[in-house]
Amino acid sequence: MAIELEQLRQFIDTANQNLELEKSRKLKAVGQWAFHQIARTGVIDRFGEQVLERLPRLKRVNWSTPEARSTFIAYTREGLIPMMYAGHFVHLEAALATDGFAEMRSVAAEIGLEENLQRAIVTVAASVSNGKQDAFMAKMYPYLERYAQKNNTTLVEVVRRKDVTLYGMPPKLHLLRTSLKPKGTAAIVFPYGSIQAGRHKVGGGKDEINGLLELYDPRDRTPIEDLYDMYKMMTIAQKREPYFQPFGISQAYELQDPDSYRPTPEGVISLYDLASSILRPFGFRRVIVTTRLGKGITGEDMAKKVGTDWKENIVDSNTYLMEEAAKLVEPDERGQYAYVGKQLSLAG
Repeated sequence: MAIELEQLRQFIDTANQNLELEKSRKLKAVGQWAFHQIARTGVIDRFGEQVLERLPRLKRVNWSTPEARSTFIAYTREGLIPMMYAGHFVHLEAALATDGFAEMRSVAAEIGLEENLQRAIVTVAASVSNGKQDAFMAKMYPYLERYAQKNNTTLVEVVRRKDVTLYGMPPKLHLLRTSLKPKGTAAIVFPYGSIQAGRHKVGGGKDEINGLLELYDPRDRTPIEDLYDMYKMMTIAQKREPYFQPFGISQAYELQDPDSYRPTPEGVISLYDLASSILRPFGFRRVIVTTRLGKGITGEDMAKKVGTDWKENIVDSNTYLMEEAAKLVEPDERGQYAYVGKQLSLAG
């Protein structure tokens, strides 16, 4: 999208001539105008370029604690490779997750161990890139790829069970296995395989989302095994067990609507400095997405927390790992793991 900022300024000035308009109506009007601009034929590519350029202004990456950072350094010195995982709220997170990897790689470079963490892969549903899920997302997919590439990360398409069922797509696991073989390759996984966590609750308020869901297939309530499957695949490909690296991405659904897949009005306006500053007196706050990196979890840690049979005990392993991921997002994003917040309050 290429919104002409002068046009945007004139539009806002005109809207502001009626001082009796409520703040929310002003924001909604500008947002709708901006969205119609990006929806025009031929403008989506320009919008993709704008996202590539401006999205880094809207993100923040933090370590959850100093211990989390020092643990990462210790594991990197040992030559261990992280298997990053998080809850999934919107498709845009496939790109934003790579900012977390870039921070880890930056820390590795600081201690002279950049070679130990050279690149990462992010698993994404193949039904996104081929347009089976949504035509707009298919159009935006190349820009997500380019964003990831800037962070030494590659998007690797996987075919989910639901892709086979809904779209008749054949599995292609060999691509994933091959992508994990190069030295120093980390993996980034969204284990639920869906953005249901970011969608709005049925009958809830406009700001209420489902939040993190338990790792069960909603069709038959069988445990989702994505976390262990990737752990096993990395072990085979790299001939050494990785470690689980929890992270959390908060507020990405304020940039992209998980129900429609379209950018939100607030997200579009946030991309532009002038638009954001003009609307600030009317209560507008730029959307900032926060990525938090937690403390790594080794197989030995899993054995202590879950039991020596943790690789077979998928249910309890999933619960523990997702509790750790839930600690890294905002309380209203924790969903089925909301109790983690209560545990943290008691511990504090």
